[in-house]
Amino acid sequence: MQFINIDLQKKYNLWIKELSSESTLYDDCVISIIDILNIYFSIAEYFLKTGEGRINVGFIGPRDKKILSNAVANQMFRYTKNNDLSDDYLRCAALFYELIKSNPFYNCNKTTALISVLYYLAKISRVPTTSHKELEIITRIIASNTLRNRKAFQQYAKFENGEVRFLARYLQETTLPLDKKDFLLTYMELNKILSDLGFCLKNPHGNSIDIYRIETRSSIFGVLKNKKKYTRVGVISFSDWEKKVKKNEIRNLIEYTGLTAREGFDSHIGYIGTPPISSMINKYSKIIIILGKND
Repeated sequence: MQFINIDLQKKYNLWIKELSSESTLYDDCVISIIDILNIYFSIAEYFLKTGEGRINVGFIGPRDKKILSNAVANQMFRYTKNNDLSDDYLRCAALFYELIKSNPFYNCNKTTALISVLYYLAKISRVPTTSHKELEIITRIIASNTLRNRKAFQQYAKFENGEVRFLARYLQETTLPLDKKDFLLTYMELNKILSDLGFCLKNPHGNSIDIYRIETRSSIFGVLKNKKKYTRVGVISFSDWEKKVKKNEIRNLIEYTGLTAREGFDSHIGYIGTPPISSMINKYSKIIIILGKND
């Protein structure tokens, strides 16, 4: 992933290198340790950009990679005595609970846990039907160790991992199939995806912006650094980087670039598979800001 803040990017690159080998240990996990890092650093970038939350670049990252690894591995725990609950919801709940309780990061633990559970649900094509306020409350209840005091929890008190079972039931009963149209890309989000595919949006002019193909060419004998060549391939309408990209403009962009689902780009909604993390952060930004003030 690419971040605007240079110091944040350096820290991210270091942790990706540090934990890349860990990601292969959890093939059974829907959410990988790299996914969690991507979510955490994306939230950190959001706070640094907006000035919200309690965050300092000097204290960004995992407190301990073993704690983080164990939280991710919690998805693999098997619950064999409650067959009325789907494995997916149990794993999702286990990840949610452990990310909050173990505090694997210096900051942004509750916000990372919340976006991680939403990201997990999106990966299994589910989306919450509850209000943003309720999602905030359930996150705070877990963090404050008061879940067992709730009347609705009593039927789960007999289980050793009752909190996870309760949360799994809650997630199962308060989600519906995901409508990915809720996560249409902004121009900024689209540009981040394009940069990974060898293209970019540049030079806004009037109500339009140019599409460029990026080619990297090595200098003679490799003495000098690689140079990038930008070739204009088309133009789409444009108003602001934070505005959503209309579907017809996505279709136009695909026609100009030749990108298809095979490259990881879907012509119907602008991405294939799970909605971009940045879109989820934008959608749930109010909760993130509230939780971030005490995170």
